[in-house]
Amino acid sequence: MGPAPLPKRVIEVPTDPAQSCRIRTTDNKLGRYAILSHCWGSSDITMKLKDSLIAEFQNTIPYEELPRSFQDAIQITRRLGFKYLWIDALCISQDNAEEWAEEAPKMSLYYGRSSLMISATAAEDSTRGILTNRHIRYSPLLGKGRNYQLRPGQLSSSYGIDSSMLATRGWAAQERVLAPRIVHYTTHQMVWECGHGHEFEASKTKYAKHIWDLDKAAIQPLVTDALQAIDTGEVPRRSESVTQNAERADLNLSKRLDAWHSCVQEYSRRNLALSSDKLHAISGIAGIINYDGEMGEYLAGVWSKHLGAGLAWSNANWSPFDTPPIYTAPSWSWTSVNGPVEPDTLGRTTEFLLPHRDKWLAQFDLKFIRSEMILQSPRNTYGTVMEGSHIVVEGACITKSGFSHLQQTDIFTRGNLAFDNGNKEPCSCNLSLVEEIEAVLIAGTDMIAIGSREEFTCGDSHCDFYLFLLGDCWYSRRQAVIDLLLMSWVSRGAAVAKRVGYAKILLELPDEELETVSDRICAADWKRMELRLV
Repeated sequence: MGPAPLPKRVIEVPTDPAQSCRIRTTDNKLGRYAILSHCWGSSDITMKLKDSLIAEFQNTIPYEELPRSFQDAIQITRRLGFKYLWIDALCISQDNAEEWAEEAPKMSLYYGRSSLMISATAAEDSTRGILTNRHIRYSPLLGKGRNYQLRPGQLSSSYGIDSSMLATRGWAAQERVLAPRIVHYTTHQMVWECGHGHEFEASKTKYAKHIWDLDKAAIQPLVTDALQAIDTGEVPRRSESVTQNAERADLNLSKRLDAWHSCVQEYSRRNLALSSDKLHAISGIAGIINYDGEMGEYLAGVWSKHLGAGLAWSNANWSPFDTPPIYTAPSWSWTSVNGPVEPDTLGRTTEFLLPHRDKWLAQFDLKFIRSEMILQSPRNTYGTVMEGSHIVVEGACITKSGFSHLQQTDIFTRGNLAFDNGNKEPCSCNLSLVEEIEAVLIAGTDMIAIGSREEFTCGDSHCDFYLFLLGDCWYSRRQAVIDLLLMSWVSRGAAVAKRVGYAKILLELPDEELETVSDRICAADWKRMELRLV
């Protein structure tokens, strides 16, 4: 926890509480600092930095006029022995659009370089405070003298954190992912979180295994390496054995993708006040994850070096996504919808392919050809994209009739199919994929399971063909999976298509039958096509 480059401005916190705090411009000096993660709330913060207040704040910050959470953060910073504290509302001029545009991309570095993040987890807004009275459950009085009580030795792992208002805030996901050490001030207790585990104030038990969906143990080494590379200008060298060993390289990429998809899961379940911030609010994490360019080109939340699995996302509950009121990303990006994204679908990489992988890759491997990402801000390659952004791929496609013929071979055991936009007007040409596959619309969701048939009229969720993403790919030799995108033509003549849904087909067969089944799937009427996906 050594000194790191300080943010552009910090709050200087004197050791003597009688002395006033003030804003300092750091001029890229090194130091140790704490940083605050908090909810702004629905009401605006009254005392915040503006251009007209910079000179005043450099002399003294009016402590008594600050929101209570800011006051408490200053007290915590002082008690822990930190000289500097960073709070967004007090260190970035809130009425200077140019400064905000300059500072916003740096916030990921500010959180990543901090020595400690103070998380106002229990506070719904900045006025509620951090050091509040806590509610601990006690049993009724016990014993002959009624002078004993019991209380939980350890609270539920997610209690007070994942259920907090801060856990629903999209921007706070980036803060939690990147900060190396966090103290959560929850309704009931303090919780320590870092790359080595968690520790609860209510119990001396330490957890080396992460018990939340966000796995800092996987993410923190990447953040540390990235910041070291950024600060020194040198990308850490990889051993010769790693660069020369393709399987080891695949495994390293898989671990990095697992870290990214853990972030995607955490972020996708959160809310943003502005739909236009969808990509912007995770851009800092993306830049850190790809600090050395090993992930390839960034495609609105998906990586070009792992495109097939990156496109194979679905709703965590196989239920409809909400559609943002404005354009946020192309149809194939998980950032084009609102809702929890399933990370298990995203994490499959080629090192899990079964022995006949070469045959599958030759016929079905999805190839990235080129992209055109129309950036809102050309300075931020990980930021918001504009309508018209697209990728060009080459992949194996099959018509519904071709898939029908394949299913007649009776090789699929079960599977799920879901339309991204809720399938509010189910399309008969989708649901009767084949005469032998009977589909039923599960009550309360729009998941289609292979089971029974129900007729519908053609609607908006129209599917023309299927694009093969991944296949023959699972952790177990006795299971194989086929991941398909449901595609609809935008312009068939120009080979322009959009995503309308996703399907996962599972094969559960004895080892000796898998290769035979593989041959039958390969023999189906697949056509390799070059497509522009919008």
